[in-house]
Amino acid sequence: MDDFVKELIDLMWEVGIFTETVASLGMENIQTKDDFSPVTVADYGAQIMVSHWLNMHFKDEPLIAEESSKTLPEENQEGFIDTLISVLKPFLGNLNRSKIIEYLELNCSETKEKSYWVLDPLDGTKGFLRGNQYAISLGHVNRGVVDIGVLVCPRLDLPSLSEKGKTSPKGCLFIAGKKKGAWVKHYNPSADLIPIHVSECKEPPKAQLLRSYESKHTNLEKTALFLSKMGIHSSIPVDSQVKYGLLACGEGEIILRFPPTDNPTYREKVWDHAGGVIILEEAGGKVTDILGNPFQYNGKSLLNNSVGVFASNGYLHDIGIQVLQEIMEISQEKEG
Repeated sequence: MDDFVKELIDLMWEVGIFTETVASLGMENIQTKDDFSPVTVADYGAQIMVSHWLNMHFKDEPLIAEESSKTLPEENQEGFIDTLISVLKPFLGNLNRSKIIEYLELNCSETKEKSYWVLDPLDGTKGFLRGNQYAISLGHVNRGVVDIGVLVCPRLDLPSLSEKGKTSPKGCLFIAGKKKGAWVKHYNPSADLIPIHVSECKEPPKAQLLRSYESKHTNLEKTALFLSKMGIHSSIPVDSQVKYGLLACGEGEIILRFPPTDNPTYREKVWDHAGGVIILEEAGGKVTDILGNPFQYNGKSLLNNSVGVFASNGYLHDIGIQVLQEIMEISQEKEG
């Protein structure tokens, strides 16, 4: 493990410890953004920690991230920032309000630079709040290709990867590099990186679908039709990019998300996928939109050229895309 990878792992590990620390404090600092999604001090604090590190090591590379100073709450903003300062102190030392704003303003909505970072500081805030799964996702894009990905899943338990007779602590960190493979590490400073690979399931009826926990995030009717046509009987709701980590180590075969029923023109956000996609792909999986098109990383916040998400262990991708094309044709006929 080279020094850069070790430092990156240490950073993201520390961010995971921070978000779980916030959760353990039972803090009620929850705000609602313009899209009605929740955001907490954990979201902002995690982004500030990563921004702080990037500002020291990659000052010339832009960051595209979910949160910004513009989304800070208008009501009692000073109190919210004071809370941030307090919870971040054990991790970053003394910060003042201007420094908090400065780190949040490092985020940009788009960039023309060929090399940049993509961050979701807390993917699955609703899962985080209800005590379920969530992830912290960081990816690096170079010339339109994600070449580094780190996914921290503080509440994920993977007993299948533990040594026989040994109990590993809950929490995992996934990391992958382009053409270098994918690895997982348990939440234990002395734990080794374990190479991971997707499931080798080639029969759709034996496959397991990992779907969005929030039903409003997809089209339930089309999802049910997909399951029926594929003969899949197992479907498990999982929050966030934790799904990518699970598929990467063989705990499931398919991820599927249609544009939501009430928002058919919805396009995925780059930070919801960049870090997790490379981990799944380097583990042998495949990720496209539901039309079979690969994601295009062009320095923008939205994956404008993609419709929905279809990820698989690779073995089931072609047949899955064929079924999805049939479903889209049926949908077009109904609308016509």
